[in-house]
Amino acid sequence: MKLKTYCLLLILFISVRIQGQTKLSNDSIVNIGEEKNNRNVMLNASEPTRPREVAIGIPIANVPILENGLPVVYAGWPNLAHHHWRGDVSLSRVALTTLAESAITLGDLGYGVSSFTETGGDSFSGKMNYAVNQFGMQRVEMNISGEFLPGYSYSIGNYQNFDPGSFDLEFTNYVDRTQLYRVAMTHFFDDGKGSLSVAYKHVSIRSLFGAAQYSPFIYDGDGGVDEIPGFKIGRDSYVPIDGRITYMDTRTGEERSASYYDVSSNKANEVALYFDYKLGNGVDLSVKAKYVNSSLSLPILAPTNVRNGTFRYEQQWDDREATWTGDVHQRLALLNMGEIKDAFLTVELSKKTSSHDWRIGINEWHNSTDYVRNSAFLWHTVEPNPRKVIVDGGDPLYNVAAEYIDGSENKLALYFTDNWRISPKLRVYYGARIENFRLSADRLPFTRYPGFHVGGTDPSGQVVTTEEVEEDAVNMAFSASLSYNITNSFGLTGEATYLRRNRQLLSYFGQEETPEATSPVTLGRLGIFFNHPKFSVVSALTYATRKNDFARLDVPSPSGTGTMVVPAVFGQETMGWTTDVVIKPFEKFELHLLLTLQDPKYSDYDFQAFGEVYDYSDNVIRNQSKILIEIDPSYQISQNLRAWASFRYFGKQYANVGNSLFFEARWETFFGFNYKVNDFLSFNATIINLLDNTGASGEIPGTQLSTGDSSAYAGRLLAGTSLIPRTFSLTGSIKF
Repeated sequence: MKLKTYCLLLILFISVRIQGQTKLSNDSIVNIGEEKNNRNVMLNASEPTRPREVAIGIPIANVPILENGLPVVYAGWPNLAHHHWRGDVSLSRVALTTLAESAITLGDLGYGVSSFTETGGDSFSGKMNYAVNQFGMQRVEMNISGEFLPGYSYSIGNYQNFDPGSFDLEFTNYVDRTQLYRVAMTHFFDDGKGSLSVAYKHVSIRSLFGAAQYSPFIYDGDGGVDEIPGFKIGRDSYVPIDGRITYMDTRTGEERSASYYDVSSNKANEVALYFDYKLGNGVDLSVKAKYVNSSLSLPILAPTNVRNGTFRYEQQWDDREATWTGDVHQRLALLNMGEIKDAFLTVELSKKTSSHDWRIGINEWHNSTDYVRNSAFLWHTVEPNPRKVIVDGGDPLYNVAAEYIDGSENKLALYFTDNWRISPKLRVYYGARIENFRLSADRLPFTRYPGFHVGGTDPSGQVVTTEEVEEDAVNMAFSASLSYNITNSFGLTGEATYLRRNRQLLSYFGQEETPEATSPVTLGRLGIFFNHPKFSVVSALTYATRKNDFARLDVPSPSGTGTMVVPAVFGQETMGWTTDVVIKPFEKFELHLLLTLQDPKYSDYDFQAFGEVYDYSDNVIRNQSKILIEIDPSYQISQNLRAWASFRYFGKQYANVGNSLFFEARWETFFGFNYKVNDFLSFNATIINLLDNTGASGEIPGTQLSTGDSSAYAGRLLAGTSLIPRTFSLTGSIKF
């Protein structure tokens, strides 16, 4: 391994390859139109297999990912979008959709990744990437395409990822093992009026990030963390060494045991049809249809309470005494399992004229979800590759955080957009969406208790059985944005978006339904722009609100002896100012700067737990910064060699909703080179976490009820998601 690492380090400075290939914009300024096509939204410093989330002040449920105009999944949980998609060489183009575009065409708010797959042409083409890093990750991507009959093309893609992570799990080789296969055939009509494509995709992913992403640390009371003796944050594994989970099946009450590797299997099969045709008189018809059959199994291992004392090991180890003396950590094991079927049909008519680009579309989208969450508690030692111990008699408290749903959703929507060039100086983009939404499901409206399962008896003596629920509602979205040039270089920009969405299946996963039926979202922007060949800037004020959000909090008791699931309904709002600048001071050099000042906070956030009322209204939204800075320089050193970097500053972030714990400000840093040998061969290298910042980010589980001062936690043992340590990766790319 050492020889391999040294050889890799020696050649790292040849070039750069970013996960996902295309670098996208993370601008907070709405673009007039449908998508943007620049900078680096793909770079994720927390989990390399998913796209980066773009901050807009209030958290979004998921990053919508589109493939050929259709979502890769109907809903982002529990069927994760990045478990169906990778930014590999099988994609011909990747871009970023605007907030307005997502609201009108998807009925959701958030910047989305829009990708398009290779369809092939009249000549043979091949692309291949091979990537490695110093931790032993290997990734192979390949796509070949060409013509097999006159007017008929093919495209075949293959993606293989072998990623052990930055630490070695004792019970398996990989944190992420992904296999993705694509096959597509396209017929181009003789008159050049369009094409018809049929595509198939198979994805098989075993991902343990949900269990392996946590590390223990000592909180210093002032936003910083220190490593505990003998444990390197982000480098040592904090998953029990036996790699097994014992749980009770919520559906049957049967106790089972399995390996984390076995319960991390996610598979999907997808068949799609894409039809584009020019009807004449400038009118285009687009028909997109897709069916996806998914099975998922996602283990999560969230830290909760800490104890100190002497405890017996759950099993005897040859190299150990019978007991462990010291700190032990309680973990809440959540095993999410389901069978999900998605069906999409989108039909669009569009036309471009001298002053209008309009389209009218219909969505008929259907989702069927059979989902269950099994939960259990376990205790283990605080050390690398910890051993399980017996605490309080070893009671796992099965299924106190259980979830269940067996139901379906259907969306039938009509939408319209128009990009209207009113005059050479005034341009308006506007659209509307009206959606008929239907939901039907069987759920379990019973208090969760230790041993909870279908057919069991709850503490009140009732038999746990399913209850049918139905919803029938009208969702809607409206958006308008404008750009007005006061001069040829200077002008005004603005946007207003409103979205109202009914509660979904997710609202019925637990004991209680979402109290409020609808969740409205509003967003408004007003700004200025200035364009010059060497300098361009967009600066805008934003106000955004989202009401009636719903969450289930897994909260440990203040005594540390139990956990309960608490429902909470709340709002979120932010006022912010964003300035985005691109400077080209001299030839071959470009500098992108982004500054965001915002005030993200909760509204009407209160709930009751363990006999106490907690009010978090006006608290800063967890995991959101008030100051965001991005600095992205790039320089074309020679015709074939380009250097680039990305420096992102995140201001202080609170690690719990009570704002009692926070993480100090941090920089996320990226650096790399692109080197093109010739038209057929190139090398790319990148460094994630260039400054090798160590520590944690995100949420500190188990602290939801904490409302005191952070200094009270000084010297306390906690745990959270760890930052990726400095990672060197190298990719060779071949075109043939």
